[in-house]
Amino acid sequence: MPNDLKILLQKYLAQTASEEETAQLMELLADPLHDAEAKELIAHGWSNYEVSHPLFSAEESHSMLQTILGKEPIPATTQKASSIRFLHSRWLRYAAAALIILAVAAIAYVTMYKEKRVSSLVYSKASQSNVVPGGPKATLTLADGRTIRLDDAGNGSVTRQGNTEIYKPENGHIIYQQTVSAEVPAMLNSIQTPAGGHYRITLADGTKVWLNSGSSITYPAVFSGNTRSVKISGEAYFEVAHNKLKPFIVDVDGRSTVQVLGTSFNINAYQNEPEIKTTLVEGRVWVDTSVILQPHQQAVKKSFAPNQLHRQSVAVQAHFDMEQALAWKNGLFNFNGMDLRAVMRQLERWYDIEIRYQASVDKGAFRGKIYRNANLSEVLDILQKVGGVKFRLEGKILTVI
Repeated sequence: MPNDLKILLQKYLAQTASEEETAQLMELLADPLHDAEAKELIAHGWSNYEVSHPLFSAEESHSMLQTILGKEPIPATTQKASSIRFLHSRWLRYAAAALIILAVAAIAYVTMYKEKRVSSLVYSKASQSNVVPGGPKATLTLADGRTIRLDDAGNGSVTRQGNTEIYKPENGHIIYQQTVSAEVPAMLNSIQTPAGGHYRITLADGTKVWLNSGSSITYPAVFSGNTRSVKISGEAYFEVAHNKLKPFIVDVDGRSTVQVLGTSFNINAYQNEPEIKTTLVEGRVWVDTSVILQPHQQAVKKSFAPNQLHRQSVAVQAHFDMEQALAWKNGLFNFNGMDLRAVMRQLERWYDIEIRYQASVDKGAFRGKIYRNANLSEVLDILQKVGGVKFRLEGKILTVI
């Protein structure tokens, strides 16, 4: 199976594909040379969904899949037949199939369930609001205090800071491009993502940073001196450009420090989370100048106030869920092993809602993954059907009852 087709489809489903990549995907789906591969991907996605979250009988599921693949029609007596039979052209059939997989995956990529079932869920559709998922939203604050809403700014040159141009190649991404090599006084900039937002930044040294919702990063427009220092809050993923002469130092909201030369890692340091977690993908990092992480290790430190920086020790974990730690960057919720409050904190940040608790919360752990491009109503439907949790959604206030 061509990697291009598979990777493009996965990025499309995760809502991380650019316009160019989406167009490329549709071209591949339209090419008769990829018929067999496209059918295999569609059948695989459909069967995975049906096994994990069956909504139809085996006979109904098989009939629907065969119709999508163009092998046999659904009987004309069904309502859905009239809406599918017109898809005669290969492009329309596979484009529609890709969209079907997208809809299916957005609702439930992998079924979620609680290890300990509780009472059945009551969830009123009448009170349901169509709360949409987060997207590329952020505010840039310049050295002179001016602010720019990046989601409103057009593609191209956004502004300048000294000898550095701030350029927006596409929505959700800005790049700092130094036009003159001479060093200038530090001009601190910052980017803040709101609840329901995320953004990507390429700093002047080439370091790439992904910000999760409700996060911020402060950094100089151009790095000068012997170090490259930034400060973050919330959650961020880094791919640090290697420079052995200038260590890259991350101040984690005054509560921890991470120092690297060139590497990839994730830091989760939300104020309302009980722990600060630094997850190393590749390279090597020093956490609080006392612990050295190797690839596929995670440093865990209890969350605390800045003035307690040296009162907490750092624990190193070699056995943890790496996929879960990076799920947000890959367009997923991964709730494996999380209790309900931890799940709700993620939904609160991503959908910009307020969570309230009317009753005591069961401590059972969830398992499962959902694409983050699903509407809140779709996520709640999954939780209500298989999670044994009761909700009341009124506008943007979600109450656990």
